[in-house]
Amino acid sequence: MEILLKRNIKLYFRDKINLLLSLLAVFIILALYIIFLGNIWGTDEIRSLPRADVLKYSWLASGILAVATVTTSMGAFAVIVDDIADVLKKHE
Repeated sequence: MEILLKRNIKLYFRDKINLLLSLLAVFIILALYIIFLGNIWGTDEIRSLPRADVLKYSWLASGILAVATVTTSMGAFAVIVDDIADVLKKHE
């Protein structure tokens, strides 16, 4: 299991485009939260909620975590598809 984990980590970091796109998606979501959702949290109704800042930052963290897991998984699936294509090419 450890060998497979090391292989996948090396493959993930070797593909610079995939790594850049994964990070780019997180930075885009972060910018959208800061630019657009920062104003929503400034209304009086939301400020009157107890611990509104905790809710705001929890929402931000969960959004970034969700995007990071999806983009990382998609990158791993691309590696799996390449591996299967290599195996099929060898058996031809």
